[in-house]
Amino acid sequence: MFVILPFEIDFYREHQVEAEYYGNPVLDSISQFEDAYTPDPRFREKNGLDEKPIVALLAGSRKQEISLLLPEMLAAAGHFPEHQFVVAGAPSIRPEFYAEVLAGSRVKVVYDQTYPLLKNAVAAVVTSGTATLETALLNVPEVVVYKTSPLTFFIGNFFVKIKYFSLVNLILDTDAVKELLQDNLARDIQAELGMILFNDTYRSAMHNRFRELREILGAPGVANRVAERIYEILLAKPAP
Repeated sequence: MFVILPFEIDFYREHQVEAEYYGNPVLDSISQFEDAYTPDPRFREKNGLDEKPIVALLAGSRKQEISLLLPEMLAAAGHFPEHQFVVAGAPSIRPEFYAEVLAGSRVKVVYDQTYPLLKNAVAAVVTSGTATLETALLNVPEVVVYKTSPLTFFIGNFFVKIKYFSLVNLILDTDAVKELLQDNLARDIQAELGMILFNDTYRSAMHNRFRELREILGAPGVANRVAERIYEILLAKPAP
């Protein structure tokens, strides 16, 4: 069995299942982007952005996530007038939906430019999921958030007991990034962004953790390594 997270190996071995890790596919996506990426001096102009430092908002890819989390992010954003907050638009969500959630806000949305947006950002507020790993690998200091319906959260508390819920912290097995869950999100996002944006020591420590993350995950070329391993396995099989 092939796994895409290094800590999964121990989990499967505890259940007598052999697992092999050759890297995470996100490594290849990030590497391909970084190899091809050329800073575009017109990025801000093309997207109607000014010269203020950018904070990226990755509010998820599903309507329920966005409806619950983006208002919390916007409430926190109002406390940082010296920064501009920009939403990474999910391709599955129509602009009209964002317009409804963002009504009365000056926050803009950019589509199909999540990686370029992050490369131009000084910080990010990210909904828990693969995006937290992508943000860290692009070396953008982040705060990770999640929120669900009150009933779902209430029931989940009885059945789900986990130490961390962001991929970054799960892989590093430490509090590399702040995780905020369910209640008082706007207040806590504001506090954490304040640390990220204005405390150089805090930012530096997070960047150091991100370097550790890259070392643990390994090098790009994941697809090739997995393909080579599959080929080895096939060669080793006796002919029918």
